[in-house]
Amino acid sequence: MKKRTVSILIAALWTFLSGFYFGSALADVPDVLKVGINDDATTVSPFEYKGASDEPINQIMFQQLANYNPVTESWDPELAESFEFLENKADIRVKIRKGSRFSNGDPVTAHDVRFSWQEHTNPKNASVLAGGYAPIKDIEVVDDYTCIFRFARPAAHWRNIMAMTIAPKKYFEKVGAEVYRKMPIGSGAYRLVERKIGEKMTFEAVPNHHKFNPDFKKMELLVVPDMITRVSMLETGELDLIDRIPSHMLKRLKKNKNVSVKVSKVPSWFGMAFRGTTDPLMNDVKLKYAFQHAINRQEIVDKIFLGLGFPHHMFVDWHEWGQDAKVKWEFDPAKARRLVKESSYKPGTELTLSYSLAIPNASLVAISIQHYMKDVGVTVKLQQLEFGTYMTYAMKRDKRMGHMDLFTWPGTIDPIWRMVLGFRSTGFYTPYNNRPNKKLMDQLVDQQAVMIDLPPRLKVLKKIHELDYKDPATVPLLGLKMIYAMNKDIDYTYLTLRHYMDHLYTVKKLK
Repeated sequence: MKKRTVSILIAALWTFLSGFYFGSALADVPDVLKVGINDDATTVSPFEYKGASDEPINQIMFQQLANYNPVTESWDPELAESFEFLENKADIRVKIRKGSRFSNGDPVTAHDVRFSWQEHTNPKNASVLAGGYAPIKDIEVVDDYTCIFRFARPAAHWRNIMAMTIAPKKYFEKVGAEVYRKMPIGSGAYRLVERKIGEKMTFEAVPNHHKFNPDFKKMELLVVPDMITRVSMLETGELDLIDRIPSHMLKRLKKNKNVSVKVSKVPSWFGMAFRGTTDPLMNDVKLKYAFQHAINRQEIVDKIFLGLGFPHHMFVDWHEWGQDAKVKWEFDPAKARRLVKESSYKPGTELTLSYSLAIPNASLVAISIQHYMKDVGVTVKLQQLEFGTYMTYAMKRDKRMGHMDLFTWPGTIDPIWRMVLGFRSTGFYTPYNNRPNKKLMDQLVDQQAVMIDLPPRLKVLKKIHELDYKDPATVPLLGLKMIYAMNKDIDYTYLTLRHYMDHLYTVKKLK
């Protein structure tokens, strides 16, 4: 009896200790997804959106009235239940999906939609998206779950408008603008719990969310600007997921048995702009044609980016409405030399090409262009600019930018932003606003902007691109595939038509 009693006590003690050491240890294992990002968000407020670095925050914390579905390639209702055009073919009645809630439990209503529009367009917030909502005259609240978007004119990009992020009016007014901009809440899968600017952002999953059930209870976005450091942290397990991996590091990661690597075709457009506004020489069509034929796009893709890309021949991304795969500039150095001689370019004249390191391998691409043009008789001088300086020069059309510059355009499936910002003579980023046919170009850009039906709009887009082909504003160069990697115990796939880590709440545990 004594031996049995002792055995029972020992077994009980072992069970207790096992639970204490092993059970507690397992309970303490942080259920956290650690994502490495190359740049901190400029803001966590949906109303102060400044660019792509803010986009993952929007997708984690907020929902839109509609969102792009990569499977069906359509814009599907999200917070909205339905969209209905009214008789004037401009105004849209929106029904809000009942049951949707913000992370504090408040319901999402039509009042929140109207409030969000007002804040998105508030000049104090300086959102770069504000201009996209310009066609809206007002949003009329019919009842708690119905509102009508009143438009000054039909808006071809109405789908993009319905991708507006929705924030809580009641909570915003309770805590005030200053508190909300630092610690906002939305109706997304995660809510922000801490932010250390320049270091990391910590999120926790919203319990009993009305739509999403993420595998991870917490998520951390860690700011690690240096790519080599991000790759090393992934290999050591300090990070679970990274993207924007240079092509030359692909082989290294594929050798690591603890890492899974993926490559996805994403929206990506890199090119060179002619700055004809600041130097008339760059308006010479024959000289511009010489650049088109002198540059070997495929060679740049193969040698600099190890084949993980694709040539571009139009100022249109591969996925955008209006793209025509038949359009192609042939690599023909002999033709380029002839065009240079027929142009107004004088041998020996230095043409300055500016670039910033915000573009992958920009210096190598710039050097390649320099050599291609030297081969056809054109002297190109390279100028590297800090990104802030580059953007200032571009927006102000400063002569210090030089004759040309390398730039990138992520784009969306609807080309409305590129049309208005990059083709119209008044566009914020239009590199060629003094083209001889700018009046016709502006008319076509304005015409397509109010066309709701896609087939006739595509015909107008074709005319715009034909004008640009005859007198190009840019040299389309290439697009890149996205290389991203994760630890082998999780799975994540880049969504079609996204150029950033989107929908991170879809990351799955494999073990």
